[in-house]
Amino acid sequence: DVELGEALGRLKAGTTLRIAPGQYRGGLMVCGVEGLVVEGADPERPPEFVGGTNTWKFSRCDDGGDCAAAFTGMDGAVFERYVAVNPSHCFPSSTQSSEVCLADWPIWRIIDAAMIECLPAIRHAIREATGRVVTAAPEPVGGGCIHRAFRIGTFFVKINRRDYAAMFKAETDGLRAITATRTIRVPEPIATGSDTQSAFLVLEWLDLSGAGDDADLGGQLAAMHRHLGQKHGWKRDNFIGSTPQSNAPAENWAEFFRDCRLAPMFRLLAGRGIHIPGADELLERVTSLLAGVNVRPSLLHGDLWGGNAGFLRDGTPVIYDPALYHGHHEADLAMTRLFGGFGSRFYHAHRAVFPSEPGIEQRTALYNLYHILNHALLFGGGYTGQARNVVRSLI
Repeated sequence: DVELGEALGRLKAGTTLRIAPGQYRGGLMVCGVEGLVVEGADPERPPEFVGGTNTWKFSRCDDGGDCAAAFTGMDGAVFERYVAVNPSHCFPSSTQSSEVCLADWPIWRIIDAAMIECLPAIRHAIREATGRVVTAAPEPVGGGCIHRAFRIGTFFVKINRRDYAAMFKAETDGLRAITATRTIRVPEPIATGSDTQSAFLVLEWLDLSGAGDDADLGGQLAAMHRHLGQKHGWKRDNFIGSTPQSNAPAENWAEFFRDCRLAPMFRLLAGRGIHIPGADELLERVTSLLAGVNVRPSLLHGDLWGGNAGFLRDGTPVIYDPALYHGHHEADLAMTRLFGGFGSRFYHAHRAVFPSEPGIEQRTALYNLYHILNHALLFGGGYTGQARNVVRSLI
């Protein structure tokens, strides 16, 4: 593990890697190396770069099968391949005058260089927090579109650039605040930390392969929503996705949603040259759109779409990746409807605690506009047009 990690960690930008056909079965992928060049040892059988897959594919191998070596420099992308390594294979080192050779490991899972370099700091943080010595190798897992994610034994680890440390600390605070309500399960935060290049967050590993009752999820979320703050907002700012989210405390919900949610998004989009017709008029109408409804500052998840909720194998509901603050409980419910994935039993159980009030359809559109604007900021595409349509419908 460590020896292989040190070797792969020496792959730097601009490295040329020469690969002889027949040495690799299935493929090799290394993430986080920009400008990597691959050359075949046999000039008559050069590797072919397959665009979109970041794969250099050899047309045939010594045994007549296909061989491939693949690399990617895409930030945040993690690929998993098994590779049979020829013990004589070497590649040039950018940090030493000699070549670096891979020893006779038959099957290995290759992970990105940033994880390899950060692994000692992660293991140290786990040991300091739990007293446990972790020797398991990192296994790449799905972790969303912002961070890279790994399982290390009984721990789930997110990793990103060092400047993401504040995001990990905010997530930790959010998870702890939900845990303190004793209403719904979230992953336990273990540690945060960083090395010279990367920041990381360690959580407990939860097996979310189970299927549960949406009514349990809806009822437990409603129980969390009954935990009230003194004001709307929160004690600290945090993030919605990777976008900074202001949580400046406010007595008035409509003013909070206008000044800390919609207005900042319109400004960020305008800064990128994306203008939403009617934005100023909508901001003036927020108070009237939210008039006549009793809003208490419920503790909110803040980013509750289907990808941030699941069930343990015993059916226990779990929510995670919060963008936590206090506000109108309908804001969480609105987000659940934006992309779907929550059944009727979920809403029925929640309504048993918080009955629907007149005008909820219009408020749902208003609250989801915040997330649509954020998606337009992060991903562009059709979200910009969707945001314009929603604004048009509300003014």
